[in-house]
Amino acid sequence: EEMRKDEVRRLQGLRDDLWRGLKDIAGIKLNGHNKKHLAGLINISFASFDGEDLVLALDAAGFAVATGAACAESSDEPSHVLLALGRTRAEAQGSLRISLGRSTTNDDVQALVGAIRKIVVQ
Repeated sequence: EEMRKDEVRRLQGLRDDLWRGLKDIAGIKLNGHNKKHLAGLINISFASFDGEDLVLALDAAGFAVATGAACAESSDEPSHVLLALGRTRAEAQGSLRISLGRSTTNDDVQALVGAIRKIVVQ
């Protein structure tokens, strides 16, 4: 039980570090509640970038991420969950879902922050 709590705290710290590294990017939005969320999951939106393009660019850089909401079905349509959260169609289409896990390190998070910034910051 204590090991599980330690892992949740560790993942929460990594998630917070990831958001701190990205939150100043123009047009970025955090999807979901800023405190009530799964420790190892973050969903962000970029109104001016297509989520699939971001996924492909990050895959080429060695990162596996996804688009949409975790509970969304595969579709070309924007996530109904993100639309219900008040995101525009463009923001929902430009969403990125990032999962952190047991093997994720702080170095991994910092490398991902750098890769995302390189792609979206002009």
